[in-house]
Amino acid sequence: MSQKKYYQKHWNIDKVEKKVKNEPFRKQEPDVEVVKFLKFLKKKKVRGNLLDVGCGGGRHCLLFSKNGFETTGFDFSSNAIKIAKQLSKKSKFKVASVLKYKDNNNYDVVLDYGCLHHIPKSKWAAYKKTILNASKKGTYFFLFGYSKNSEYLRDYKLSSFNKTKRFLRLEGDYFRFFSISEIKKLFPEFEIVFKSEKKTLGKNTSFYTFYLKRK
Repeated sequence: MSQKKYYQKHWNIDKVEKKVKNEPFRKQEPDVEVVKFLKFLKKKKVRGNLLDVGCGGGRHCLLFSKNGFETTGFDFSSNAIKIAKQLSKKSKFKVASVLKYKDNNNYDVVLDYGCLHHIPKSKWAAYKKTILNASKKGTYFFLFGYSKNSEYLRDYKLSSFNKTKRFLRLEGDYFRFFSISEIKKLFPEFEIVFKSEKKTLGKNTSFYTFYLKRK
């Protein structure tokens, strides 16, 4: 199964309504880390427009549109975008790949909640081009992804695969487990203004949260 077909299947409306416990990205409620990021932006008095990269069902566009942002989201799953359009009526949504996406806006905020960690390293340059095209000096970039300190992914013990490569292919999807040094090396155009790590999904999977600011 291709990665695109995998996500088309998993964004089927019947699947979303079940809200599978071990796949919280399908919930309508915003993730707690994104809510914290919004509070950070409010303290910094950041307003304007936001781009949600790999927006899924649109829950984070909904959160930011309710808080005064002009929001745009895109995802390569047309099923996900159908759901997003129903959920967040004030947001603009497009079916597009992060590897090819471009519009005429330089956004004040760019949000990636769990997109980059599904992209193979060979395609990071195309991903990065999208982020740079969408940002400007002073843009805040939220990045959330798997940490190299994860012990399990679902029922798979990660020590059982080659941890020097730090990736796993599973059921048509791809999972990358990052180090902080990799993020610094990938985005020298950005300053890391905040980073944290937490365990979730059964306390065996670690995630990094980064707030970056375009220099």
